[in-house]
Amino acid sequence: MAKVRFFTLLRQKTGIDEIEIDADKTPVIEFLYEIRDKIGNDIIIKKLLEDDGSLRKGTIILVNGINIFSLNKLHTVIKQDDVVSLFSAGGGG
Repeated sequence: MAKVRFFTLLRQKTGIDEIEIDADKTPVIEFLYEIRDKIGNDIIIKKLLEDDGSLRKGTIILVNGINIFSLNKLHTVIKQDDVVSLFSAGGGG
């Protein structure tokens, strides 16, 4: 199982610190939808992805502590025992 850790607004909106999801070479983009299905809440998709499926500006997704932009972006593969950290873009004003 891959561990998924929620930070910032995602933790606040879902009330979840961490969950585990079965992952077998699953691309990040598919993995995000699996997270949504497991928690039964679209907030993950709404806060992390644009309508066209691209990452929202300011979104940070780490796989084992490495930003997916340094890996294969949304095509980065999630495997068993990986740790995925999700940070939504911060607000400001």
